[in-house]
Amino acid sequence: MSPDPITWRHTWPERGADFLAVVAGGQFARIYRTHPDHLQGHEWVWSLTYPAVTGLTKTGRAATKAEAADAVRAGLDEALRWHAERGEPLLLWRADRGSDPQLDWMRGPVRIVVGRDVPWLEDGLDIQKAPSRSPGRVDGC
Repeated sequence: MSPDPITWRHTWPERGADFLAVVAGGQFARIYRTHPDHLQGHEWVWSLTYPAVTGLTKTGRAATKAEAADAVRAGLDEALRWHAERGEPLLLWRADRGSDPQLDWMRGPVRIVVGRDVPWLEDGLDIQKAPSRSPGRVDGC
């Protein structure tokens, strides 16, 4: 597995600047370009899309695509820490489509175990943190 467990791909290739963050086969987050907000001119929106209640900030706006991607990476670090501290797997909706779209809803979630499916945990949790990526680069964008 690469040092950065996030793989970026177009959410809808025909719609342009809209990207899905996939972690170990599961949907974790989305970033997309929209109109600038009125206060700061931020035109990128990011949101963590995984269905867990952890008390994390799950949405925000950023001035650049790289800043939005960095916010998603920070959210992944926090989500992994939260789940690792409780000994629970991170459950994500599957990023791929099944062979029968009518039955996709029946497929179980992707279960990500920190330290097994992703290459790190943090600080005193006896896990290694992935090295940070250089700013300004979102693969697949």
